[in-house]
Parts: sequence; structure tokens; C-alpha cells
Amino acid sequence: IVIKRKKKTFSGDYISGLATNIEIHPENDDLIYLGTNGYGLFKVDTTEPFSDKSIVAELNSNLPSVNIQGPGALQANCFPAGTLYVSTLNGGVYKSHDDGKTWQGITPDHKFTFGMAVDCDDTKRIFVALPQKGVLLSEDGGINWNYSQLPGKAPEHIASNVVAIDPNDKQKIYVGTSAYDFRAADGLFISVDGGRTFSRLETGLPLVNIFSFAPGFGTHC
Repeated sequence: IVIKRKKKTFSGDYISGLATNIEIHPENDDLIYLGTNGYGLFKVDTTEPFSDKSIVAELNSNLPSVNIQGPGALQANCFPAGTLYVSTLNGGVYKSHDDGKTWQGITPDHKFTFGMAVDCDDTKRIFVALPQKGVLLSEDGGINWNYSQLPGKAPEHIASNVVAIDPNDKQKIYVGTSAYDFRAADGLFISVDGGRTFSRLETGLPLVNIFSFAPGFGTHC
């Protein structure tokens, strides 16, 4: 998929201009949402020739931040058609109920957010990764949030990056960390109480940046 837009000059090392997230429309497999870090959010009809610009709809007209970054930073597939969530690097989490025509900021106290995870069996249950090893949990669709801190030191260069819900036990929540400036991250953490408290998960994994983590059905970590 090639989406032609005028090339931007970005300020800030964290804005790359790259495509970062893809979600399939919940009711039509031919429609996808494409999130980018710098150009915002697009809706693409894959049934038409890719050279036809009319198949690409830009959903940024009322989105205050177009820097979508982090695993699961775009969420659409678990929700009714037209409901979208995006996590952005300099605006926090935004929600739309009308397929991107309008957006509402739902994390006013946290303007820098990374990956998200949604419980598809209970879509009001949402997790958001934060800088300095923080995690947000909402159980009412983003109206109210509870903050959790991963154990250990929380330096500015280490962030929670990826959040995953164990499909075998929805009370088990995994959080992977990443670090800036080519420095060591802080590994993988687990919660067994639905994200209220966390402990380090000793796996032997080096302290590398974790960009994706998916607990599998029938497996236990």
C-alpha cells in the first residue's frame, strides 16, 4: 500500500513518518486502518487498485496529534464499526465514535502514550503503556483510569512499550519495556491481578527493547 502525501520535515527524534499500526475493519475485511507516526490515520479500501487515490480516506481532520506509535497504538477490530482508539506520542489517547470524523482526548493527565491492549471480551477494559515504566488501566472505556508503576527504578530513558493480555487468563497482563538512545531496557513484567500490581518476569531475555509480545492460546509464560 502506497499512500502518497507531501513529505514532511519532522521536529523531534521520536517522529519517524513511518507506518506503525494496521487494524482490520470489524465488519469488512477489505477495509483496513493504517496508523503512522507523523502522518496520522488512514482508512484504505483494498478492493480497488492501489493507484486510485479515492480508496484512501484521511481521518486526521480533527485528530490533534498524528504521531501514532507503539504496539497496538491503533485499536478498531474489537469494537463496533466506527469506534476507534489511537495512542499518540504527544497527545495521549484519543477516541472516535464516528469513524474518525471527530476525536475526544481521554487521557488528559498523560500526553505521551505508547502501546495499548484491549480485552476483546470486555472492550471497556483498556491498558495503555506510559513513559518511565507506567501503565494505565481503564475498566469503563476510558472515562476513568488507574495508574500502576512497574517495580524497580524508573529512569526517564525507559518506558513501558507493549501491553498484552493473556487469552487463557485475562487477569494476567504482560508489559514489555523499551529504552531510548540505544540504552538497555528493563525486560518483561507480569501482573496476575488484572494490572493493579506487577512483578518482574524472569525469562532469561536480554534487556533489549520489546516491540511485540503475544501470549498464545494453550501456552503459559
